[in-house]
Amino acid sequence: MNIYIIVSIFLFVLFLIEQGYKEEKSKDSLFYIGSFVVISLLAFRGTNVGGDTQNYCGYFMGKGGMYGTYENNDIFEIGFRIICSWLIFISRTDFCFLFFTSLITMIPFIYLIKRDCSQSKILPLCIYFFTWGMLSITQTAIRQTCAVSFIMIAYIIFTSPIKKKSLKYALSISLLFCAIFTHTSCLLSSPMLLCTLFLVKLTKKIALSVVVGSLIFTLVASNFFQMAFDMLNYLLLDVEMAGRILNYYDNEQYALTGEISFNRLGPATLLVSIYIMMSKEKDLCNDYLKMLVVGSSLYNIGASFPMIPRSVFPLLFMGSIFVPSGLREKRNIILYQILLLLLLFFIRNIILYIIPTGDSHMLPYNFIWE
Repeated sequence: MNIYIIVSIFLFVLFLIEQGYKEEKSKDSLFYIGSFVVISLLAFRGTNVGGDTQNYCGYFMGKGGMYGTYENNDIFEIGFRIICSWLIFISRTDFCFLFFTSLITMIPFIYLIKRDCSQSKILPLCIYFFTWGMLSITQTAIRQTCAVSFIMIAYIIFTSPIKKKSLKYALSISLLFCAIFTHTSCLLSSPMLLCTLFLVKLTKKIALSVVVGSLIFTLVASNFFQMAFDMLNYLLLDVEMAGRILNYYDNEQYALTGEISFNRLGPATLLVSIYIMMSKEKDLCNDYLKMLVVGSSLYNIGASFPMIPRSVFPLLFMGSIFVPSGLREKRNIILYQILLLLLLFFIRNIILYIIPTGDSHMLPYNFIWE
């Protein structure tokens, strides 16, 4: 049994126990235990865990690799290079790099769960671990996840009770620029996030229509996407600069079949739909629900295109913090039972699809000291 199965079952059991408790102190204790396990799995992983981990460690340690070294390669964004320079000052070891970049990524996420989730603090940990490949992304896309942490800190400050608005706005905007200068994908994700927060207005009908409609559109239009990729592949065969894009063409991870697309998108779409149906009127103004609806819909639509799902990761990562306020109401008992079955289905997927031969390099898992 691999470690991801053990942790996923452990988180599911913690969620069930949490739902039986009434005292907040007991719930908080479970949350701290779950958070420690999740962070430890990320922070203490070996250099072979995660698709790009070895290349980043080689860059940081000066051993070289696909990304060269810190001294002789300045292709990375200035923000990430500054982070590396600070960590080199602390200790130039694989452990230092993986440990502190993991903390940079996860601490704002854990803080927001602790601050903003009242119905369940374990459920967001389960969603992070089970869905949308978020665990794999945090293991692999180290630059991007560090950048997303700046976005989360900006949101923490923007929603904090700081009375001086000018200071609050200045700090938040500065952190958004830090995110952009740490990973250029934030040039796209930051405006998407701002538009979601300030322009999106939800009702239950609109939210359900958008989420379910995005899935139906993707499944119906998959043949069109296949034709478009066939044409693009034909046109770019002799273009040298297009080689990296065309590498995805025959990669089964990005295959454009209805079966694979539904298996990837259907369960997560059902999860978001259950959340929407469990939500009360006040939840429809919740920032995390907005991010979850927009992020999951864009993920569905962009799932057929290489790397597009990675672009909406900030929305999904922050959106996974949302827990509907009607989670345990009697009127939602059937939805709650479906939710439990769906979480078990996600664990089943972890058992079946996280395998040693996978492109994500999540297995074999080893700790940094092994």
